[in-house]
Amino acid sequence: MLLCLVAFITSVLVSIFIVRHTATGRSTPAINGSEPQALHLSVTPRIGGLALFLGLVAATIVAAVQRHKHVAELLVLVGVVGPVFVAGLLEDFTKRVRPL
Repeated sequence: MLLCLVAFITSVLVSIFIVRHTATGRSTPAINGSEPQALHLSVTPRIGGLALFLGLVAATIVAAVQRHKHVAELLVLVGVVGPVFVAGLLEDFTKRVRPL
């Protein structure tokens, strides 16, 4: 239960930071309505996956510190999801959408 709370709280806090950072017009990548992914009516942050990934990493760190029985599975999950996350984050910052 603690791991779920850590992941949730981390994700919520990072999400709030991203939304506020985008709302102030700073350099957070956002969809503005003229891009292929533009389904939103207002400026929308592109890097929402960052909050989810950091929540997973935070829960994995807590699991490792506590020597939780599922730490190996969490490490595998971070290892498998990590490359996809990095690719998505690079796409969010470069705004280059290429077909597969």
